[in-house]
Amino acid sequence: MRILLVGAGGVGTAVTRIAARRSFFDHMVVSDYDLGRAQAAVAALGDLGGRFSAVRVDASDQAAVAALLREHQCDVLLNATDPRFVMPLFEAALAAGAHYLDMAMSLSRPHPERPHELCGTKLGDEQFARAEAYREAGLLALVGIGVEPGLSDVFARYAADELFDEIDEMLAPGGALEAFVAARESGLVRHIGVTGHHAPRVLTRAVQELPVDTVLLPVNPMEGVLGGFLTETLPAARSRGLGVIGMKALGGAGGYGGQGGGRLVQAGLDADRLLRYAFAQPVD
Repeated sequence: MRILLVGAGGVGTAVTRIAARRSFFDHMVVSDYDLGRAQAAVAALGDLGGRFSAVRVDASDQAAVAALLREHQCDVLLNATDPRFVMPLFEAALAAGAHYLDMAMSLSRPHPERPHELCGTKLGDEQFARAEAYREAGLLALVGIGVEPGLSDVFARYAADELFDEIDEMLAPGGALEAFVAARESGLVRHIGVTGHHAPRVLTRAVQELPVDTVLLPVNPMEGVLGGFLTETLPAARSRGLGVIGMKALGGAGGYGGQGGGRLVQAGLDADRLLRYAFAQPVD
């Protein structure tokens, strides 16, 4: 694999120092508008610089970049320049038949006539519009793979997959809900219940959509102030005729009164009043 690195500034220099310790490529051409900076990046590698060479290129000149890719028979263009140069480099790689990577993306622009009302050109729109052209050429473009966007997108996807509360997996064919319903129909269990501690939106959706008989939810003054469980989930459950079981009347994390009392008791609220509040709600 032969790589054309465009940009020998802070990011590009970091790329060369990491790449020098990797064996997956044959040669890296380090290019920059300032030839001296490209040469300095290569020289800094010392004995590890044998697979690197330095050349000058104007990143805004699409034709010149494409010619450089062909001259050095590069398979990949790695863009480490300012986002203003994304599109000429992106198009140069496509024209020269090279795969493409960048840390930034094509720039956004406000709507030309109604910038405060309508969305204009979004970050990356120009590149995404060329996806089919890259696909037809059999080329891969990995765009926005820096810290933000890039690493932040990886974090967001991990959170969506692993951290956020959702109930879609229960609803999938062959999922847990089918087993619960089958157990109820066969007489193994009499009722199916659902509960939630931290996400009223999810629990409300559950009582609205799932074939459950009861719901267990927090019932205390704090929930009344915050809203959600008492203002949305409880009415939704009642509208379907579900049994409503209250919990955390004292605020959770403990038993009745004393040092083992719930958080609201520990905060100085009277346990009897908290229980009266809970029993005054439409719970069973």
